[in-house]
Amino acid sequence: MSDVRYRVCLSKKITPEIKKLPPTTEAFELHIKRCHLQACIWKAAASPFPPPPN
Repeated sequence: MSDVRYRVCLSKKITPEIKKLPPTTEAFELHIKRCHLQACIWKAAASPFPPPPN
């Protein structure tokens, strides 16, 4: 992801807007972890005895 971000920056003749750049690798990984946690919470919500949060 960081390579793509770098190439997008180099390909523009003007400075690109930060919000239009792809996320950094670290930000992307954190996003995936948050999505996984949310999916686990939703899956456990239908259970009559959901596991306790860690």
